[in-house]
Formats: sequence, structure tokens, C-alpha cells
Amino acid sequence: MNVSLVRNVICSALLLACLTACNTERAIGFTGGWDRGLPVWADDGSEIAGIETRIDDGIIFPPLQGWRGKVNPRFALFIQDEDGMPRFLNSKSIKGYAMAMHYMKQAGYITVSHLKQPEEIRSVIIYNMDGSERGRLSNEDLGNTRGPIAGLPSQDGRTIAVATWDIDYSTYDDGNYEVSYDVVFLDAANATSISSQSFTTSIKGQRPKLTWADDATLVISDMQTSSAFVKLDGTIEFEAPLDCLPNPASSRIRSSDNAQLIQGIDQIKVDYNVELPADLCR
Repeated sequence: MNVSLVRNVICSALLLACLTACNTERAIGFTGGWDRGLPVWADDGSEIAGIETRIDDGIIFPPLQGWRGKVNPRFALFIQDEDGMPRFLNSKSIKGYAMAMHYMKQAGYITVSHLKQPEEIRSVIIYNMDGSERGRLSNEDLGNTRGPIAGLPSQDGRTIAVATWDIDYSTYDDGNYEVSYDVVFLDAANATSISSQSFTTSIKGQRPKLTWADDATLVISDMQTSSAFVKLDGTIEFEAPLDCLPNPASSRIRSSDNAQLIQGIDQIKVDYNVELPADLCR
């Protein structure tokens, strides 16, 4: 037997195993499923960003019963060219679920709406382009332990509006509810507060729509009864509901030339033939 040949074969196999493990977290102790989703265009349309969600198969509560299910949810941030393969920002996974994201490439950050369980804490997290965290704001920070949270960068990327709301279901009247809002405007450069506003209004249905009228005015509308124009200077004006929803941010799922992003098996695909959602302005 050629000992030198056997040694070379073994070393090659070990090297290949090491390279495989070093290049993807899924090769190390990963027992469940993964998928790529939440794709958005960069604010300048040059790249795509998305989320890879990873969930293990394991023992769920209560552990002594031996019930198996999906555990340890986490996600990683990636970017890719329109026809390219994903490039992860770093090798670190973020615990919890990503609910939405915006890729503000020209301003140098990515925002992610994040859900941490079992605490049920909802946050808007701002990440630098190396994957490090710049800052975050949660619904608990805003005094709302129950309501959802949304983060929406302005068109120029300099400001991030973080909004949370709490519906009073006891006020139901023919599909309308009273709802209280808290809105904080963050300076995107350092994730510090510029101003904040709280107000109460009625809503038709259970989820408002958010968009920017300009880089200093956030619009919150139920598209049926009224709209609140919330300004950086602290003033709020109530006007008629929006007839349709403009693209709410420069980073979005549909580009300016109507190319929509859809989830693929190993990468995000681009589709130029998808119809606009019904509530978006034509």
C-alpha cells in the first residue's frame, strides 16, 4: 500500500470538510430547514438584500415530554447582485425572526423589523454594512408591550420613522376602532431620537399603512377614513384618507421600473411581469 498516497487522500478529505464547514453555518450542527425571503432593492437599485431564516429540529416545551418541533429561530443578512449569488454580511446569526427590512445602501445601513420570542419583544434594528448593530428601538421602549412595530427609512435615508400602535378593541363600531400611535423619528447616522409624537385616531380595519409624503413627513392612513401627517417638527395634521399608497421607501420589493423580487431556491429572482398590488398607486 502506498502510505504517502493514503495520507494525501485523508488530508484532502479533511481539508474539504474544513472548507465546507468554514464557509457556511448550515454545515455545523444545523438540523432543520432554511429559506431566503423578504427581498428588497437597495435604495439606488444597484443590489438586492434579503434574509436567510434558519430553524432547527429539536425538543420543544415541555422538554420532559419529548415533543419535537421547530426551535432556535435565527436569521442572517445577505446582499446579492441582480443575477448573482448571496453574499452574507458576516458569519453571525441573529436570534429571532425578521419581519421586514430595508436596504439603504447609499446611507450605509439596513433596517430589520425583529421579533424576539418567547418575550414577544418587537424591535426595529439598524445594522451597519459589516453586520454590526448601530442601534435599535423596541415597542417596550415606546411603552407599548402589545402592539406591532414598523420602521420606515425616508427616501433620502437620513431619517428612520419607527411607529407602534395599540388598538382598543372595546371601541369597535361597524369595523372602526380607536387606536393610539407612538412615532419616533431617528437620526439614521447614529440611531438617536430627533423627535417623537403620540396621538389617537380611529381606524377602519386593524392595520394602518405607512408611507412618506416627503423626507420630513410620515403619513399613516387606513386608506378608508383618514390620514395622519406626522412631521419631524412635532406637528400632526389630519386629512382625508389616501386614495392609493405610493412606494413607501426608496428600498422596496418593486423597483422604479416595476421589477418585482420573488423568492428563489438558492437566490432571489427578478420578475418583470408581476401585477402591482391593488393598493399601490399606478
